[in-house]
Amino acid sequence: MASHPVTGDEDEVRVVAEDAALNHVPAILARHARPGDSPGRRAFLGSDGSWLAHVRQNHRGCHFRVTAARLVHASKERQAPPKSLKEKVRHALDGPEPLPAPWTPKV
Repeated sequence: MASHPVTGDEDEVRVVAEDAALNHVPAILARHARPGDSPGRRAFLGSDGSWLAHVRQNHRGCHFRVTAARLVHASKERQAPPKSLKEKVRHALDGPEPLPAPWTPKV
């Protein structure tokens, strides 16, 4: 999975998504291509504005989807502090801690 941030209005985002669907060559194909090779491509525009591209070259093929989405939330990764020797020994003797409860919707 890859992402490419685009700043601009919705029309610009649609143009960038179309360009990606019509011109992007996945690494698995680009790795085996020779200079001057041009892959065959079929690109489909979905009713929701997403693109599905099927690319073939040198008996290899792959497909990818291009979807435009608006970022509405982002948070940074946090890591707990490392366990002390005492906590490591306790973990080894008592077994692992219980898993946190799975997410459920707040209704």
